[in-house]
Amino acid sequence: MFLRRGADDQRRKITLLYNDLRNYIVGTPEATQLRTDTVGTVGLIRKARDAGDTAEEQRLIAFLDEARQRAAAWQGPTRRINPEFAEVEPPRFYLDWMEFEGPLQTQWPPESHQRIVFDGDDRCDAEYAREIVQRFLPRAYRRPVTVREVDSVMKLVASEWQSTGDFYAALRLGLQRIVSSPLFLMLQEPNDVSVENFGGQWLSVRELGIGNAGERICRR
Repeated sequence: MFLRRGADDQRRKITLLYNDLRNYIVGTPEATQLRTDTVGTVGLIRKARDAGDTAEEQRLIAFLDEARQRAAAWQGPTRRINPEFAEVEPPRFYLDWMEFEGPLQTQWPPESHQRIVFDGDDRCDAEYAREIVQRFLPRAYRRPVTVREVDSVMKLVASEWQSTGDFYAALRLGLQRIVSSPLFLMLQEPNDVSVENFGGQWLSVRELGIGNAGERICRR
């Protein structure tokens, strides 16, 4: 079990559910409807886009935004005992002890998050997404990057953002694309390995494979 401290005002809970009978524990009607209105609408948006129905797509995107606001404001229970089994007495579960180990995150958001999302979590615009990618991409590839490489990532981010309406989910997908690229995972050596033809970065890239010696290149 892994726990994260989170923000000071973040709700925290541990829920243990027993489900010996099929569907003994079910979602509440309100929570089930919210899930349908959010997760289900994402699939409808894709279908509308595939069908070329722009008006329906825009209507669904607006509905999804409103549904996500309702879901964020919902404070009621999400699970309940299925009314069909209300008279059934399930076997009891006794918990003797529980142990938690740290370290707990004392800073939120953590420094690693702030280094990427450098201007906070309140901005949600295309320019901010591009700035994040432009800052992160050279660190990941360990070299200067081209406008074309930035545009390639931003095309994916823009497509996902339009599809889901979730800025940070789209940004996360773009960052995942970067760190799963061979340009991040593998050391790219030029055909001519002379220092002059490698822009003075040869030693820094080589040092990436020797402990923390290459750390400075990742901090640019």
